[in-house]
Amino acid sequence: ENCCRKYFNLNNAALLPKYQGPIRLIRRSSDEIISTNGVASGNRGNQLLVTVLQSRYPALFKDHVVEDTVLDWLDQTSPVPRRMSVPGYDLEFCKEQLRNSVGPPDENLGKELNRDEKLILAYYLFSKHLTDCEGGHNNPLSRKYFKMPWKKSDDIMP
Repeated sequence: ENCCRKYFNLNNAALLPKYQGPIRLIRRSSDEIISTNGVASGNRGNQLLVTVLQSRYPALFKDHVVEDTVLDWLDQTSPVPRRMSVPGYDLEFCKEQLRNSVGPPDENLGKELNRDEKLILAYYLFSKHLTDCEGGHNNPLSRKYFKMPWKKSDDIMP
């Protein structure tokens, strides 16, 4: 007991903002261990994702509407309703924003955007950092989920 408390910091939400490398969170839709209520909205991984996005893109996620929208997306397990909630989604716009930002860290990414543009960019970053999969805590993950995490250079290099 003392070993874990004194030598290992198991608070992932405190550690993830310090790590600037690529991250992909895989969220199981019916995880009975990680979830506080057995559904997507209660998955503790949700707060990890919000923490990562806020720490990496603070100007973008300072807007409470953007943050609330991300929380709404986390209530859903399908990307279709999420995508439908972002009118005017433009992949090239998102890539251009990334090309124009200097970093890491991308602390000013989205600072000059209007709210609709922020939501478009937030959706893009959300979808790059989170993968949903079906199943509970003890179900083995399919091979298709074992991919290298997204990194900014994947989309800004010609």
